[in-house]
Amino acid sequence: MDLFSSLTATVGLRHVLEDGLAVLDERPVEAARRQYVVGDLAGLLEQAARGVKVTEGNHLFAHARDVPDFEAYSLIFRYLNESYRDTLAAKIAETCAAFRKLSLDQPVDPSEKGTARDFLDQMLRRLNRDRSYQQQPEPEAISLTL
Repeated sequence: MDLFSSLTATVGLRHVLEDGLAVLDERPVEAARRQYVVGDLAGLLEQAARGVKVTEGNHLFAHARDVPDFEAYSLIFRYLNESYRDTLAAKIAETCAAFRKLSLDQPVDPSEKGTARDFLDQMLRRLNRDRSYQQQPEPEAISLTL
């Protein structure tokens, strides 16, 4: 992935996480944006939950149809393995259930919201931390005019 794609993907993920937190906190989010964010997070988490099963199978190879699931899990693993370690799969499932309910306009109980909020908050913190440490490319040329 080139630098531009990497940066735009990071920025997009950051905005989805921020808006996901706003939805969980019941802060105002425009209806179309809310639907988009909740749907995207529910989809990402459902893929990641399937990706957990791919990794738990200890298979040397995965079927091509499993690649998006594995990639979704890998993305979450990258940011949250340090925070959750052995409970990461359970946290993915719990957060997925909360966003599935939100996507169906069903009530989400406060403990589920709290778990999902902590999950997104941890991911956003790690994303921002990693981004701030990311090595920026050297400029191709520097010219100074005096």
